[in-house]
Amino acid sequence: YNEGKLLEKDLNTAAEWYQRAADSDLAPAQFRLASLYEKGTGDEKSLPKAISLYKKAADAGNARAMHNLADLYTGPEGGPKVQEATELFKKAGSLGVQDSQFNLGILYGRGMA
Repeated sequence: YNEGKLLEKDLNTAAEWYQRAADSDLAPAQFRLASLYEKGTGDEKSLPKAISLYKKAADAGNARAMHNLADLYTGPEGGPKVQEATELFKKAGSLGVQDSQFNLGILYGRGMA
């Protein structure tokens, strides 16, 4: 439902399925559902819900969730929580997320980390 490959694309239905899986503590589903809430696709836009789900997925080791949560922590809507973002960018970067490595360099370059 999310990508519309085998079934017609329906982000609301995708959100329902992601929610079921996220309720079972599946980090990939928490990450995908958080992305829908962050962008406002599917049911609604809710940064608090996105942050909560990204945090759960990040705590479970999802590197992309770590990166996205850190991005929100440094942005105007979720931050500034620069110290938390720095640690998340470090963790995600060590797991190979190149965007996190880049963003960490930006924080260091600006003297924020």
